[in-house]
Amino acid sequence: MENQSLKFFKIANQDKKVYFVHMNKCKLTIAILFLLFITNRLHSASFDPSRKYMTMETDHFLVHYPSELKEVAEKSASILEEVHKNLSKVFKWEPWGKTEIILSDSSEDANGISFILPYNWIHISVAQPTAKSSLAFYDDWLRLLLTHEYTHILHLDRYGGFWTPLHYIFGKVISPSGTVPLWVKEGIATYEETRNTTAGRGRSSFAEMMLRTAILNNKFLDISEAEGYNWKWPRGYARYIYGVKFLEYLAEKYGEDKVYEFLERTSKSPLIFFVNHHARKTFSNIEYESVKVHTRYSKRKKLGTPRSKSLYDLWQEWKEYLKDKYSREVATLKNEGITEFTHLAGNEEEVLASPTPSPDGKHTIFIKATPYGPASIISVDETADGEKKEHILLKKADAENLSIFPDGKAIVYSKAGTYKRYYYINDLYIYHIEERRTERLTNGARASDPDVSKYGRDIVCVINDGASSHIATYDLEKKEFHKIDIKAPQYTTYSTPRFSPNDQMIAVAVKSPNSGWDIHIYSRDGRLIKKVTNDFAIDRDPSWGPDGSLYFSSDRSGIPNIYRYDLKTNSITKVTNVLSGVFEPAVSPEGDKLFVQYYTGSGYDIREMQLNNHKRMDTKKISGQLKDEFLKREGIQKPISAQENLLEEGTYKQRKYSPFGKSLFLPRFIAPYLEVLDDTILTSFMTGSADPLRWHNWMGGVSYRSDADHVGYFFNYWYGRFRPIFSMGIDEYAVDYGTFRYATGTRSFHLYEKRRRGYIGVSYPIDKHLFGIQYFYERRMPTHVSLLPSERDYFNFGSFAGFNITYSFNQTSSYPASISREGISLQTALTVTDKALGSSEKNEQYIYAGDLRGYIPLFKRHVIALRAKGGISLGDPLRQGTFILGGALGEGTLAGGSSLYYIPLRGLPLATISATRALLLSAEYRLPIVNVGKGIGTLPLAVNDLHFAAFLDYGNAWNAKEDTGRYFFDNFLLGVGGELRADLILGYGLPITGRIGYGIIVVNRDRLNGLVDPVFKQSARNGVFIMQLGTSF
Repeated sequence: MENQSLKFFKIANQDKKVYFVHMNKCKLTIAILFLLFITNRLHSASFDPSRKYMTMETDHFLVHYPSELKEVAEKSASILEEVHKNLSKVFKWEPWGKTEIILSDSSEDANGISFILPYNWIHISVAQPTAKSSLAFYDDWLRLLLTHEYTHILHLDRYGGFWTPLHYIFGKVISPSGTVPLWVKEGIATYEETRNTTAGRGRSSFAEMMLRTAILNNKFLDISEAEGYNWKWPRGYARYIYGVKFLEYLAEKYGEDKVYEFLERTSKSPLIFFVNHHARKTFSNIEYESVKVHTRYSKRKKLGTPRSKSLYDLWQEWKEYLKDKYSREVATLKNEGITEFTHLAGNEEEVLASPTPSPDGKHTIFIKATPYGPASIISVDETADGEKKEHILLKKADAENLSIFPDGKAIVYSKAGTYKRYYYINDLYIYHIEERRTERLTNGARASDPDVSKYGRDIVCVINDGASSHIATYDLEKKEFHKIDIKAPQYTTYSTPRFSPNDQMIAVAVKSPNSGWDIHIYSRDGRLIKKVTNDFAIDRDPSWGPDGSLYFSSDRSGIPNIYRYDLKTNSITKVTNVLSGVFEPAVSPEGDKLFVQYYTGSGYDIREMQLNNHKRMDTKKISGQLKDEFLKREGIQKPISAQENLLEEGTYKQRKYSPFGKSLFLPRFIAPYLEVLDDTILTSFMTGSADPLRWHNWMGGVSYRSDADHVGYFFNYWYGRFRPIFSMGIDEYAVDYGTFRYATGTRSFHLYEKRRRGYIGVSYPIDKHLFGIQYFYERRMPTHVSLLPSERDYFNFGSFAGFNITYSFNQTSSYPASISREGISLQTALTVTDKALGSSEKNEQYIYAGDLRGYIPLFKRHVIALRAKGGISLGDPLRQGTFILGGALGEGTLAGGSSLYYIPLRGLPLATISATRALLLSAEYRLPIVNVGKGIGTLPLAVNDLHFAAFLDYGNAWNAKEDTGRYFFDNFLLGVGGELRADLILGYGLPITGRIGYGIIVVNRDRLNGLVDPVFKQSARNGVFIMQLGTSF
């Protein structure tokens, strides 16, 4: 046979296009099913296994919940049936089977998530929004949230027309309604949450504030920006707010039936992603007439009728409507006089919150959240010449609310974090300023919104109870909570309690079912002293002045402003009059300044004003007539009880949760995949499912490779109820090793290898660490070729069996504006195959591989990225090598270079060298170029950031006898070059990174003789063009 180095070179290049097919099998279907099993992985071992789970069945739903949430489940079941009755008529759709509903209280994030794959599934977090949330305008939280999420199910599950026969074959992967922009998906769900309740974001002052300020600042988003993928403000809010308000405009001008007609067209037409085409067919007043042409009649547009309107036209119409609307509102506001503020802190894209003056009045402390990093606690000091100077008190605080101790030496704040692996909840922390030390006060308390008492002995805060909350004080000496017993309706929740200056009263924002957020004052023992407000507005952020007056934010006028309540005169004063919105008032210790959170249209900053010239308003007028005026202004009906038509308790039977049902065993889809390469076709069909709580999960399928004429299969199962997570699987596939020939040229053959593998393993995640061990047995045999005995002996056919032990550590993080991760990570694997474990005698190996990375953040999103990757194989060598060196395969969605056995070295063609040892040292300087932050009109392609990386790759791959001691690095290759990178969104939802660039070997270039750039077909000595998906590392 020919010499070994030549053979390896040929093998690697022959099979470079399909070498990673098996190791990256998930790539086969990810383009079609990006979100297919995301719920499985996200929710595996995420529901506390120690709790007792129950199931409640209705005509159209299966509601699963921990037994402690029984009342919430009963209420949800009744609401769901009512919502289904209303919405199924509107969407003209009845989903097949019952929708699975998961209720949980493991997080204090008020939200839900819906999927139609592998079946209709909704996860609801029962925690209610706080008064500060963009979701704060609701009547009944469960009703609003279930309406929103079930709208997603009905919208995305619907199909018809062209897609009907395809759906019969492939099932739920056929979702034409899913091929619309996110502002349509979230817009219609938010539209229904508004239409079917007496509140919702479509009626909220938050939505009006966002749009009004955007118009006034001339920063109204283009339709190509409304997806909300950009890290710049308004970020993800855009798809909800712009979506719902645009649909409301279309419904009002063209009729609500036109909105539903548009959605129906997208569910039936073969023209997926052609939303503009469907809009032209829907939102127009075109009249047609029948005209005889020869012997037939045809339809044509009547002369003089208007042309059809594209989404661009409609969006511009809406923008002009808003300009006119808000110009009239602004004129009225300016006649009343606009409040003047002095800017204290904040820049574009930042969200500043919790402005808090220090007790001595010399500092103002607040929380700063930016898209560039974690939230920090900041202090602003005024210098002798009147300039404002910021300095960081606590980096990476991730604080949500704060309060300062009376001596000014410490800050108490709340922060969300992981608790007992299965919960993500709030706790209290103290930061000691002089000592620069953080002290954790509570662990698993679900405590937030802290405020320190006058003498610093205790803290009042909100305690989350799941679907409701209560307020309590925390004794700093005894380290214990004391619940404040307040008589309130079920599902009442509270926000931002604050001690009065005399330490005897607590003001708090209160939300009872089917009422607005109101300001109440209680005694320390829970006795109601005063209902300051009682209306349908969002009254929030109570804050005491040093004279005992109470300030708060309210949107009672339609715009969030600051008001002042005087306990002595029982009167309310309107303190501010703004065009955007102001929140979180805080009065200076001297009582002469008011600090506020100010909405700028590009985030929130902190501003201050002098307290004088307040416009007063009678309290009775506000509490008596405001409700009707507010509702009339919004054009909706008065609130009705969300409890009406709910069935009596016990109507639905409950049973112990069982994972073994149709959801687990009855697959609802077949996902096809097809890839055509130069000399072969790869195809597969996959299906799978899981139980609703994601305890049991499986997927399997068949594959076919044309050049090997080989039919393969795969099946994977994992059990994710507990930690550790158990997994097992089997698969069979073929690998192309290329053409071999004797050095004499007397014989040649093309070798395909069939691999059949089974495994069983366990993985155990602990915080940032992940441990895993797996036993595997793999049989490798030649296929479609007859080999001589000597030829069979030359290759490593037979059995490979043993253990694969893995460990990874990940302390990296990224933020909305990041072009690169930050921090360090490590991934290692040890594979042991031995005759005693089932391997063939000539296939005993010890293979170690590792990948260490560090990402060092610099200034303005610049990052230095460093990497050391490599491995070594001891024992019986594989003739085809263990590690593959060369090329620029990426990592991430649709990329194929994540294997520990693949060593990229840019400047080399893909898979240039195959050997038993490899080492790579890489360095990159990454810098941003421009933030595009928009799509191409309504096409399914958006560009977020463009950035650049200059790189150095230094590495080599070699075999055992090629280690030459002190000359070890003499054969190492150095590749240099640069890459232009783009963060893209495909199909309105699939995030990928694309790279184009150039790399050239500058050290040991003579080793590239005979190698060719696969793109431009020139000698690789002149460099190699890079065009890949995924990040480099």
